[in-house]
Amino acid sequence: MKIRSGKILCLVAVFCVAAAVCASAQTFTTMLTFDQHNGKFPLGPLVQGSNGSLLGTSEQGGKDDLGTIFGMTTEGTETFVYGFCASAGCPVVPEAPIVQDSNGNFYGTTESGGSNGFGTVFQISSSGQLTTLYNFCSQTNCTDGKRPTSGLVRGVSGNLYGTTIQGGSHSTPPDYRGGTVFEITPSGKLTTLYSFCGIVKVEVCLDGEEPSGGLVLGSDGNFYGTTELGGANFGTGSIFKITPTGQLKQIYSFCVASIQCPDGADPRATLIEGNDGNYYGTTWAGGMHQNGSVFKVTPTGQLTTLYSFCSQSNCADGENPSAALVQGTDGNFYGTAYEGGNQVPECNDFGCGTLFQVTPAGIFTLLYSFCSQSNCSDGYFPVDSCKPPTEPSTGPPTRAARAILSAPASPQVAALSTVCPWAWAHLWRRTRTSALSGARLTSWGITSPLRRASPSMA
Repeated sequence: MKIRSGKILCLVAVFCVAAAVCASAQTFTTMLTFDQHNGKFPLGPLVQGSNGSLLGTSEQGGKDDLGTIFGMTTEGTETFVYGFCASAGCPVVPEAPIVQDSNGNFYGTTESGGSNGFGTVFQISSSGQLTTLYNFCSQTNCTDGKRPTSGLVRGVSGNLYGTTIQGGSHSTPPDYRGGTVFEITPSGKLTTLYSFCGIVKVEVCLDGEEPSGGLVLGSDGNFYGTTELGGANFGTGSIFKITPTGQLKQIYSFCVASIQCPDGADPRATLIEGNDGNYYGTTWAGGMHQNGSVFKVTPTGQLTTLYSFCSQSNCADGENPSAALVQGTDGNFYGTAYEGGNQVPECNDFGCGTLFQVTPAGIFTLLYSFCSQSNCSDGYFPVDSCKPPTEPSTGPPTRAARAILSAPASPQVAALSTVCPWAWAHLWRRTRTSALSGARLTSWGITSPLRRASPSMA
């Protein structure tokens, strides 16, 4: 089956479109329901080709229930499904988005599988032929990295760059602490650029640990990223810059002021570069109320906390954001918070998550609270790349069904929504009339309204 691809994919998460704030008429439509065949638990964002078709991955589902790559039109017509196989050495469990090169081939990672069982980098052609380019843990003690959970980024050179959350030259069994930053050519030659956990003090990796958020290519030609753990203070995460040749500099460590971490802690999402050349992101914890924050950091490491969640009564503004931000054409930033907002039984009274806007100056606006529709048909627990809560003893595992949204041909843009429910997910379309221009705007996403297990995080 052909993969209906465009020239270059744009990864755009859309929930609120155009420069206007979302004060407009809205229509919510389910477009595609995920099942065992086309996938379940889609974690990575959709990507959109220049011809408007959408592509994504799911962690499970497919013929062997080990994950899929799926394609569909913006009207909800399924175009193809590639199911990862159960044979020995097959890549399995894709958790991240795929990227496309100038030749029309797609590249991605799987968190598991491969000849060593600890993840792969793969290529899939426009005709649907998949090739494993690299098997992680090919070196003793996984010095080449283990478990890539984020997507790849194309560098100026045309090579691909990514991270693994375990392994590296400083890792040892049984936990393989650390993680790596790597470069890989389109033909599969992998170079480990940096291994984390090289400087350890009282069990804390001072140079960072577990870069789960992936990389962003800065306008200066360097890559920027975060580590969920480690750092120079209390092991609550860091922000780093790394050159294409592997020279890493930690530009910020969270929890500077005190162990309460008013500047934030535990960054889990990919950074984005704003129009002003600074980098913006979220932290899962910390902030003035210890429930997460939105921050800005300069390329030299000067950090400003723009907003602290749970600033409103009963955390109506949201709490614990783990999603990356998106900057709209209005210059504002949009994102989601995993919990907070509507406190209903379906969400175990933790709050079902929110969609928000924050200006570069830190002015916060609550745009939407999930589970506002009957039976939570609009979804709940939005998250970027969530860690699985405690697994139930029976039934489907509680893994992220990530909602990713893409704009049509001329993305005008804004925010992403993802969910982490106990469900398989469905794809929806939402249209609205702009309050300012009167234009009809459309966005897509993946959510699931089904019941989930306890939201206590692992």
